[in-house]
Amino acid sequence: MKPYRFLTISILFSFTALISGIQESRIGHFKNTINVDGIGYYAWLPATFIYGGDYNWQFKDSVLSKIPTYQDRVQFFTYPDSRGKQINKYSCGLAVAALPFWTVAYGVSKLSYSHVTGFEKPFQVAMWLNNLFWLMLGLIVFLNLLQSLGYSLKQQLTVAILLLFGTNLFHFITFDNTFTHPVNLGMLLMFISSCYRFLIQGKEKWLWVLCLTAMAVLLLRPVNVLLLFIILFPFLNAKTIRPFIRVKYSLNFLTSGFTALFLYGGSLFVQSGNWTYYSYNSEGFDFSKSQFWQLLIGYRCGLFLYTPMALFFFWFLYKCSWRTLTKCTFVLLIAAVVYLFSAWIDPCFGCRVGNRPLIDYYSAFLLPLLWVKPQDLKFRNPLLWLLPLFFLFYNQVLHYQYRHYLIDWCYMDGPKFKASFLRLSK
Repeated sequence: MKPYRFLTISILFSFTALISGIQESRIGHFKNTINVDGIGYYAWLPATFIYGGDYNWQFKDSVLSKIPTYQDRVQFFTYPDSRGKQINKYSCGLAVAALPFWTVAYGVSKLSYSHVTGFEKPFQVAMWLNNLFWLMLGLIVFLNLLQSLGYSLKQQLTVAILLLFGTNLFHFITFDNTFTHPVNLGMLLMFISSCYRFLIQGKEKWLWVLCLTAMAVLLLRPVNVLLLFIILFPFLNAKTIRPFIRVKYSLNFLTSGFTALFLYGGSLFVQSGNWTYYSYNSEGFDFSKSQFWQLLIGYRCGLFLYTPMALFFFWFLYKCSWRTLTKCTFVLLIAAVVYLFSAWIDPCFGCRVGNRPLIDYYSAFLLPLLWVKPQDLKFRNPLLWLLPLFFLFYNQVLHYQYRHYLIDWCYMDGPKFKASFLRLSK
C-alpha cells in the first residue's frame, strides 16, 4: 500500500472510530454498550468462561439484572424448551469473533476488579472494538481489491464513506454497537474479496480466507447461507467452477461448512441436549401476512426510503459486465430473500433506523463493482455528485432525529414521516 493511500485510509478509519467512540461515551459511558440483542450474542462468553458453563442462563437474573445500568433493561434472549430449560435464541458466532478482544478484557478486569461479572467497562469496550475491527478489516481488504482492479483512491474513499456514513450501518457503529451487522458485513466483504482473488485471479492462498470467512458468516447468522449463495452465484460459471471441482479445494470448503454446523449444533446441544433445535420458539414466518413492499419502500423501515444510497446498486448492476440473465437472476434472488424476511413475525426486526435485516446485503450490493470498469463510474456532469452528497446528509439527519426522538422508532407511518422529514427540532 502506497504511503499516501495508507495515510488517507487510516485517517478515514480513525475518524470513524473517533465518532463511534464519542457517541458511545456520550450515550452510555461504555457502561451498557452490550445491550438489547447484543446481550444474547455476547452472553456465550461469560456463560462459558466466568459462570462455569451456565447454559441455563441463570446469571441473567442472579447477576446481570442486579447491575445498576442493566436494571429493567435486560431484553429477553431466551425461551424455555419443553423441559423448562432456558435456550439462548441467538447464535454464538459473535462471541467466537470477539474472543481475542474478550480475553484481553478479562485479563484487565481480573487485575482491576475484585469480582468480575463479565459486564465491566473493559468488556464493554472490547465488544465495541470487536465490531469496529472486523468491519474495518473487511473494508480494507475490499478496498485493496478495488485498488488492484484499477479504482482510484478517490473512488475507493467514496465507496467507504458512503457505506460508513451514508447508510444505516452508521447506526450500528455509533448506537447499537454490539449487534452482529458490522462484524457480519466485514466478514462478507472479506468473503467477496477472497472469492474474487481465488476464483478469478487464481490466487490459491486466498482459499483459506474464503473458507474461514464463510465459516464465520454462517456461525454469526445461520440464515446467511442464503446470502453466501447469492454472492457465489455470479462466480459460478464454467471457468470459475473448476477449482471447486478439485478435491483438495472442495474438501477445504466443505470442511469449513461442516465446522460451522458442528459449532452451531454444539451450541444447541449444550443447552437442549439436541444437535438440532429451533431456538426462536414461537417467532417465525407467516407468509399470509408478508410485507414485501414495507421492507423496500414502506414508511416504517423501507430500504430505499431510509437508505436511498442503496439505489446505487442498480447503477453498479447496469454498468457491470454480467450477462443480462445473470443480472436478472441476481436481482430475483435478492427479491426472494426480501420476500422471506417480509414474512417474519416482525419484518422490520425491531425498532431501529430504517431497514435492519438488509444491512448485511450491502455486501451483495457492492459485488457488481468487481465487474465494472472504473472509468465507467465517473459522473459526466459534476452536478450529479449532489445526489450522493444529499443521500449522505439525509442519512445523518435521520440518525440525529433518532437520537433526539424526533422520529417514531417503531411505528412510523406516512403522516409522521412527512411531518418529520429533515426536521432538526420538534
